[in-house]
Amino acid sequence: MTRLEWDGVSVGSAGALELDAAKLYGFEHVAEIPEHAVEAGAPVSDHIRPVNPTCSIEGLITNTPVLVPTTQMEGVTRAPAVLTLGGGAQITVQQWSGPFDRVKACDALLAELATKGELLRVFTGLRIVEDLGITRYRAERSGGDAVAVTIELKRVRIVSTARATVPAVRRVQVQAQRGAQPVDDRSALARGLDGGSPVTAARERVRQRLRLLGGG
Repeated sequence: MTRLEWDGVSVGSAGALELDAAKLYGFEHVAEIPEHAVEAGAPVSDHIRPVNPTCSIEGLITNTPVLVPTTQMEGVTRAPAVLTLGGGAQITVQQWSGPFDRVKACDALLAELATKGELLRVFTGLRIVEDLGITRYRAERSGGDAVAVTIELKRVRIVSTARATVPAVRRVQVQAQRGAQPVDDRSALARGLDGGSPVTAARERVRQRLRLLGGG
């Protein structure tokens, strides 16, 4: 029995849905191969780009299931009951404990899953696939008490992120490095020599040059 499960991130609550029967389901893996020439060796695989895998299901949902489904039954169960025939003979048959419309409930649920983009897990007799989103849902009902459904899904690539905190020691080191920067010579000249005023420092430099020129 084909079964779909979800965690309720988009639709509000976790749940599951079982198809009464799946007449066809398939899985497809596609990769894009470059048309241009590539160098031989290990790097060849770097030029092959896999596309997200897809899954397709063609199934049937009915209000007269052979096996009692575990989903969308609204609490209704199957129990033995005695049926009296026309001649007075009695036979034991299986009857439902109450009315239900599983076809309508499943159709509305599948449409909501497709519209709201809920991630699904698909369980089949061939594979179990996670992180699938519905790309196409089609329901066909030509009469009777059943609906034929076609569900096409595509795998979503999930990645995780993490935040890294900057340690406080690093900030202290940056401030210490800034305090150890060399003093700008121009700033020192502007402040003057030996704590004097800029004008006094300039006059002292002129006197020293004159002494050198005069040899005194």
